[in-house]
Amino acid sequence: MLTILERGCMTILRISEGLIEKKAMFFTGLICATVAVLGAVMLGTNKTSAAACSSNNIIKCGFSTPSEFINAVQANTNGVNSTPDLQNIYAHYGLTSAEYDAFVSHAVAGEAMRDGQIIVGGKVVATGGMGIGRTQSYQGSNPFKVRIGDYDYFGNVNSQAFASGVNEIPVYVLLDPMGNFQFAVMPACGNPEFPSSTVRTTAACQALNETPVVGQANTYVFTSSATQTGNASIAKYVYNFGDGSPSVVETDGSTPVKHMYSRPGNYTATVTVFANVPGNPDVQLPAVALCAKQITVSPPPAPTPAPMMTTLIPAVSCQQLIGTPQGDNKMAYNFTASASQTSGNPTLVSADFTYGDGSSQSGIQPVNGASASIMATHTYTATGTYTATAVLHFTGANGWKASPTCSAVVTVSSNPTAAAPVATMPNTGAGDVIGIFLGVFSMSAIGYRLFQYRKLSGPIQ
Repeated sequence: MLTILERGCMTILRISEGLIEKKAMFFTGLICATVAVLGAVMLGTNKTSAAACSSNNIIKCGFSTPSEFINAVQANTNGVNSTPDLQNIYAHYGLTSAEYDAFVSHAVAGEAMRDGQIIVGGKVVATGGMGIGRTQSYQGSNPFKVRIGDYDYFGNVNSQAFASGVNEIPVYVLLDPMGNFQFAVMPACGNPEFPSSTVRTTAACQALNETPVVGQANTYVFTSSATQTGNASIAKYVYNFGDGSPSVVETDGSTPVKHMYSRPGNYTATVTVFANVPGNPDVQLPAVALCAKQITVSPPPAPTPAPMMTTLIPAVSCQQLIGTPQGDNKMAYNFTASASQTSGNPTLVSADFTYGDGSSQSGIQPVNGASASIMATHTYTATGTYTATAVLHFTGANGWKASPTCSAVVTVSSNPTAAAPVATMPNTGAGDVIGIFLGVFSMSAIGYRLFQYRKLSGPIQ
């Protein structure tokens, strides 16, 4: 059996025969041989299309890129004859003008197999493949005829139309977003390839599951599930918890994803599922309502009130502060701060005194275990009126503390212990001294005689 390329070349030779000389036929054969070689180089080893540059082509000599194909379709010029039939042919097999842009952007390379499979990326997207052309003689045994518009075309299943030894032919395939077959065409000749059945690929998010974590407030474990058929394979699960925290990505929906909500509120947790399908390695799947969950985070419970204390809470006060002079020295004062308690069992620990003249003493402790008063002394350096203050420090059970305050006003008026003025002797000469001596001696003698007289004679009547 002749290969498809050989059929095309022989057709050209038949047309040339009888019309031109043998020399012209030589050059025509050379051109066909060149076309055959170029076709083999472009399509690869053991790959060919319907006849290259033959009367069977829907587009003469085919096309190289999806955009080149669409340009030819929009021009509606096939290059084989003057019939403007390209748009009708391709619309008949699923490519309308609405899909032209999609074909340019998204058509992918695939293979049409002798056994009828159409394969993209190693995945079977359709079965029972067949094609059509313009010439019945190229379609093998028992071809069928299809009328499109005002013209007849001929086709057959791949196992009959493929030349002997050809097991696959390159095709460009347009798939929908889920990788389902829509349209295919052979780039070598523009002949459409269409299946008797397609492999339907579907996938969708099925459910998002949440389980509260026992003993951990506002903490949940999330899992999810998805369904897929045909060529779809789940690629990843993307969890979003609705509280502004980063998303978490897992490749297996059964892998637990733990999340704690840190603030009260209402949140919508979601999972977005992505799948790989022919022609689309990362398609976002449609989600059902169960792929989102409403999470309500309540405020933390109020703390349990502390048990009532069985002991009385101490009640204390600084009852009074008294300042008294130390003996005759009215500049030095003794201060006594007295405490009062009405309940509990407090302990008087210490006192801090300020004396109103800028002086102070801190941490003075009770003397001899006194539990109700503390004493301090202070000497003023100047007379005046001063306000002295005492702060008493108490402690009690369970860390209880209190520091009541009292004050006293003292008036410092004089200093009797200061040295009294001494009488000054007059400044006299020697005679004055003798006179003074004699005067004193005489007075002493008189006094002595009166004493003796009263002693002898008794009391004066």
